[in-house]
Amino acid sequence: QRELLEAFIRMFSSRNGVGSWKLAFVGGADGASRDYALAIRRGAIGLPVSVNLNAPRELVETTLATASIYWHGGGFGEDADLHPERFEHFGIAVVEAMAAGAVPVVYAAAGPAEIVRHAIDGFHWKTLDELQSYTRVLMNDEGLRSKMSASAQERAADFGVDVFAARINSLIRNCRLRDVSKHVNQ
Repeated sequence: QRELLEAFIRMFSSRNGVGSWKLAFVGGADGASRDYALAIRRGAIGLPVSVNLNAPRELVETTLATASIYWHGGGFGEDADLHPERFEHFGIAVVEAMAAGAVPVVYAAAGPAEIVRHAIDGFHWKTLDELQSYTRVLMNDEGLRSKMSASAQERAADFGVDVFAARINSLIRNCRLRDVSKHVNQ
């Protein structure tokens, strides 16, 4: 989160600024991460940045529903071989943001990079400069942002309960057919 805040501060402080755009941090923080989370909150003072720690679900949903762009940086600056737990393995928050219509700009690793199709439903970034660059493209091109938002919502549906249930049912049917086939051929 610290790196995401630093990227936003760079954008805010640049000659192009960020206009009326705002950055919102919404999520949980346990006791072990309290000092880190409070440092993020202190770093956001005086900026168009809100930091909502241990936000109620309603605030999370409201924030996602009003977001146009969704940043995800899980794993950035980490070594996947040494600390695989620091990477987002699936990315349910990314899917939720996409379902709400936010265009995801995600670190190019692990689950989020598999969910988000680069330049179709969102963007993958490897450096903070790329994060800022892709974000500026989306900020400045409402048509592209709208097109990618629609694509993101369609992609999010691929991970919905109905699709999951259909896939499970298909697997079960295929297993039953194989079992029947084994008995018939014996």
